[in-house]
Amino acid sequence: MVDSIAAYPASGSLTAHTLSIRLLPYGDFGRFVAKVYLKACLPLIFRWPLMPLNVAEISPMPGLVSWFALSVHHDGSNGLRRILARFSLNTDGAVKSMGSASAGGLIRDSGGAWRGGFLVNIGATSVLQAELIGVKEGLRLARSLNVSRLSVGVDSSLAVLLLSSDSCSTFHVLGNLLQDCRGLLREFDHVLVRHVLRGGNKCADYLASLAQSSSHGLTLLEEPPAALGPLLQADRLGIESLRL
Repeated sequence: MVDSIAAYPASGSLTAHTLSIRLLPYGDFGRFVAKVYLKACLPLIFRWPLMPLNVAEISPMPGLVSWFALSVHHDGSNGLRRILARFSLNTDGAVKSMGSASAGGLIRDSGGAWRGGFLVNIGATSVLQAELIGVKEGLRLARSLNVSRLSVGVDSSLAVLLLSSDSCSTFHVLGNLLQDCRGLLREFDHVLVRHVLRGGNKCADYLASLAQSSSHGLTLLEEPPAALGPLLQADRLGIESLRL
């Protein structure tokens, strides 16, 4: 059975031509839609590493991996090579039952090797503030290491949402801290901030817990704590189930 439908231009007037389509069984129709979708999307999938990026306006998407990027410059080099050359920062905040807050984080190169870490014993504050303090101190550490391209992983979707919105940072009760973080983000040539699940953030989670017993304030770590070694190795191997 063949049916015909009219094709309408942007003006809304009916054209002289009609488009004939065959009514397909449900299974065939599904395969047809999938084929059209893949045909449209595959070129973008393979081309995106080579495309210049400037996506500061992109906000986290509920239900999906949350991310945004700031101050991305296309330097003409291979896009995939730029991505592989990026350092990664993972941070986390923790608040224990008595209200004591802490944060921790680490920086690794594209091969997963340790480049630096930190602990922050904060005192009494909220989980969100602890998360943002962790981001701020992690960004400061990355700048001190002369990192220019950075991927930031945070397991608080709310923190990522607030960091991605200028309006939120203006009126939020933690506005000054948010502005500090956004100012630091703009100091990088290429920075990506994304929400990661807790299972993929175990190293930072361990450091945030360790900071509970550290001296008050900021402690920089040139070498990883010995107990963190198995988690670092598990991350390199892509193993998420290991626990200390």
